[in-house]
Amino acid sequence: VGFQMLLCTGITLSEAAALRWREIDFEKGEFRLQYFIAVKREYGSGGTRRYEPEPLTGRKRRTVPVPFFLLKRLKDIQRQYQGGPGEFVLCKSREEPVRMSRMREILTRRGKACGLGNITPRMLRDTYAIHAVQAGASSDMIAELMGFSSSQQVIRRYMPRTTLDKKELMRRMFRMYEAPVSGGQEDIRI
Repeated sequence: VGFQMLLCTGITLSEAAALRWREIDFEKGEFRLQYFIAVKREYGSGGTRRYEPEPLTGRKRRTVPVPFFLLKRLKDIQRQYQGGPGEFVLCKSREEPVRMSRMREILTRRGKACGLGNITPRMLRDTYAIHAVQAGASSDMIAELMGFSSSQQVIRRYMPRTTLDKKELMRRMFRMYEAPVSGGQEDIRI
């Protein structure tokens, strides 16, 4: 379900790992993203890692609509495992978020097993953005949904680039107004 969350909502793996049941609004059909998981190293104790929630700021703190089928699946999981409001949706234990390195390993292994090669959490997020572009979303809307600080980030990464030169662009834009006119040696289009 963690991978579906990335693919269907465009959130990051660290945001999915930090999501608690109280931050899913089943009535409105949305995630209220307030935290991400930060990996902190403890150098004094052999370099072990701790995963701690950190607050999101700016445009990263947002609400994201969730497709009905994913909400239904999450509701079933909450019911099955009796997840309390303060518990993590994706968890190693009830009080500890899932290890993101483990999630990346599982995704890579599953991608290879399906013949898709190395699949990364970033690729799932990119797929979400491309689907949004194809569905007609503006760069501003995608930036808002994905927590980018600027729509320019979306334009640079996801919007289609064209190789048209300026004259070809004009020809395509005004093709319907073109009509051949006989003008001596060559036809002139107006």
